Amino acid sequence: MICQYGKQLQKKGFSAMQDQCDLLTVNEAAAFLRLQQSTVRRWVLEKKMPYLKLGRRVFLRRSDLDALLASSLVPARATR
Repeated sequence: MICQYGKQLQKKGFSAMQDQCDLLTVNEAAAFLRLQQSTVRRWVLEKKMPYLKLGRRVFLRRSDLDALLASSLVPARATR
């Protein structure tokens, strides 16, 4: 299955994603991160996370959200 936005992305220079579309709307990204939509929108406006813009619509890549989570991981203290 080709992402429904694949053709628009190809026009902007991105390769079309086959198998699974990993583009999320702000609402889907907020649910994925378990945050308020307003928080995700603010982070986008403050450019704290990468995003794609097609017309007036904003999309976030699932891989970028996974990277954000990984970079935010606080390691546990070593036990003695």
